[in-house]
Amino acid sequence: MIKHFGFDFPPVGIIGVLERTAPPDCKFYILDPISGVELPYHELDANSYVIITTNEGSSHRWFDRLIPTLNSYGVDNDRIIIRSCCLWDPDSPVRHIHTIVDECSDFVSTLTDHVVNTDSPTHHFVCLNCGHRWQRHRLLQSMLDRHVQDQGKITYLELPAGHDQRLSQFRGHDVSWQDQRNITDPEIKGALYNVITETAYEPEPETNIITHHHRPGMTEKSYKCFALYQIPIWLAPYRSVACYRNLGFDVFDDVVDHAYDLEIDPVKRIDMVADQVRSACQLPIADLVKLKQQLLPRFEQNLQMLKHHANNFSIEIPQWQVLFSSNNPI
Repeated sequence: MIKHFGFDFPPVGIIGVLERTAPPDCKFYILDPISGVELPYHELDANSYVIITTNEGSSHRWFDRLIPTLNSYGVDNDRIIIRSCCLWDPDSPVRHIHTIVDECSDFVSTLTDHVVNTDSPTHHFVCLNCGHRWQRHRLLQSMLDRHVQDQGKITYLELPAGHDQRLSQFRGHDVSWQDQRNITDPEIKGALYNVITETAYEPEPETNIITHHHRPGMTEKSYKCFALYQIPIWLAPYRSVACYRNLGFDVFDDVVDHAYDLEIDPVKRIDMVADQVRSACQLPIADLVKLKQQLLPRFEQNLQMLKHHANNFSIEIPQWQVLFSSNNPI
């Protein structure tokens, strides 16, 4: 038995995978928690699996009230499954399916008329920031300290109260953020490097405030980089780049030193990211043009990998098989 709650249309991809991998005689309840729809808790018991699915990078901490509620209705943690684009959540008490299929599918669907970006670079980098995160604020401060702002295009639309006044110059920038999936703006596509500010799961220094319970994930910011034939430099949670490699993407380790990815201290990591931006900005534009030409086959491979993940629920099957195996403790 498979039931679903909170979806406009049946989640046929997940249902199809369950029909191929799930043990018989079990009940499955698939929930989109963003919808606000409640599960029929009175139906749950020890034979029930609850699959919480979202295309956000949500770690188990997003569901710190839902999980105990499910426990109270007899659903053990080993039968609670979070399916999200959170790609690593080592301290989770429940099970996970780490996937980018849903949001990647949405993004790739916008590429119907996409023209491959083989244009020569006109500037070094682009760094787009919409909502405020302390990490983004700190990164732009570090980039300003390294005097790289004139080599790239930077936006920061939602500056916080008390922000570094130097960042005000980026609020009214011409680069369009009206559509986060926009990949036609010449100031975006004219950059060779994309400084991608994925939401980070880390408290702000000297506080215990965590604004987003995200672990490493991948969003349209990274998809846009791959679609535009750009070299990524990520401001992201610890071990994010390692997760992206595991998904099959070329992260250009021979071009960018991603050592920042294994730096646990987020402030040090931000400075290491800014150092990589400064290194990129030391190249003359003529060298950027040559570098892009050299990397064109690898850019194409990343675009094809993006398309490979889109609507490809079978990618998840090995994870589901391990999850349902008898020797798979949490």
